[in-house]
Amino acid sequence: MEAERDPGSVGGPRRHLTVLVRLQDLDRERDSNQRLLGQTGGIVAARAELLDGARTAVAQVQEALKKARLAADEAELELRAHAEKVSKLELQLNTAKTNQEYQALQAHLAKVKGESSREEESTLALYERIEALEGDLARERERLRRLESEHQEFVLACERDRARAERELASTDERRAALLAELPRDLRASYERVRAARDGVAIVPCEERTCTGCGVSVSANEITRLLALSQIVYCDSCQRILYLADVLQVKSET
Repeated sequence: MEAERDPGSVGGPRRHLTVLVRLQDLDRERDSNQRLLGQTGGIVAARAELLDGARTAVAQVQEALKKARLAADEAELELRAHAEKVSKLELQLNTAKTNQEYQALQAHLAKVKGESSREEESTLALYERIEALEGDLARERERLRRLESEHQEFVLACERDRARAERELASTDERRAALLAELPRDLRASYERVRAARDGVAIVPCEERTCTGCGVSVSANEITRLLALSQIVYCDSCQRILYLADVLQVKSET
């Protein structure tokens, strides 16, 4: 790509390159703040979904526990009903008048006791489930409490970060405008165009005769121009603006 001649503005290529490096440092800082402002809302929403999931888990365990307790209450009623049946049958067994009546009552009593025994096992299993669910509920509530605390802290941290980013963006508006004002119009346009096309990186150092932006070799003639700081040099491959760090020795603006 043909090197851009210095348009003759105050300071020349050295000053323009110095301004461009500082401008890019400032813009990368601004890009970082703008990304933060754009991303925090989505991150907070994603964490809020996690919190909603924890609340749902607590509600589900509570519902399962409620049903298990109702089932246990019904089982207790059944056990009492069976106990009453057993008592009545035992009383009838003691007052049976014939052997046939006694045997019939004894068979019925055995059946009722068998049903009662199975009901006791079922009730025991229900109480074991209730105990397990109570443990699950305690753990889910503790997890929810922890997530709520973490979420609140995270939201506050995000609000602080957003406020800081907004302040920094506002404070750099004038600095950016001042740096741009030091550049010729065509160089400003080139910087903005390449910056938009190259993920915010419009000016890069040339190291070991190579563009550090894309890795393509830089010609000897262009190296000579970079050493002399006689004009603005662009990479023929990626169109980024090139400079030699040892020659320019610019300090960051940020």
